Amino acid sequence: MFGRCYDGQRGCVLDGDCGQDARCELSTCLDGQRQCDDEAGCEQGDVCFFGRCKAMEEVRFDCVTDSGCEEGDRCEFGRCSHGARQCHLDADCADGRCMFGRCLEAPRECDGDGDCGQEQRCAFGACVDGVRECQQDRECGEARRCEFGRCLQGDRECRDDAACGEARRCEFGRCFDGGREEP
Repeated sequence: MFGRCYDGQRGCVLDGDCGQDARCELSTCLDGQRQCDDEAGCEQGDVCFFGRCKAMEEVRFDCVTDSGCEEGDRCEFGRCSHGARQCHLDADCADGRCMFGRCLEAPRECDGDGDCGQEQRCAFGACVDGVRECQQDRECGEARRCEFGRCLQGDRECRDDAACGEARRCEFGRCFDGGREEP
C-alpha cells in the first residue's frame, strides 16, 4: 500500500476481524492497534495514515492521482509506476483481473483464503499451494517474518526503502543493494 509492503490477509471488514493488536485497512489486516480515524486523533502536525499517527515527513507521496505522474505512467499507492493505467476493477479487464492498475491474464480466483481449496491460500487474487501460516510477523516466532502467508527465516529489516539507507531498497522485509529506478 502506498509504496510499502505490508503483511496481512485480505478480506477483513472491521478491526475485530484481525485479532488483537491489529487493524483492518483497505480490507487488509495490518500490525498494530488503530490509533486514529482522522487527524483529530493525532497530535498537532501529525497525520492519520492507515489508522496510525505519523509525522508528515514520514508519509511520502510522489503522486495522488495519475495526473501527478509523467505521461504514460500511473499513480499506485502514492508512487508513480511505469505504464499507463489499464484498469481500476477486475471488470475493466476482458479476461483477467486488475492488479495495481494493470490487467493480468488470469482471472481472479480469490479474495481471501476461504475462496481456495484445502491446503491453499489466496495471494494477490490467485490460489497458491500451502496453507496460510501467518498474517503478521509476530505469529512466526523469533528471527522469522511473515511474507505472503508463510513464515520465512530472518528478522524483518525494513518495511520501506527509507529504512535501508542510501542506494538500497526494501523487498520482502530485507534490504538489498541498488536503489529503485525512479519513474
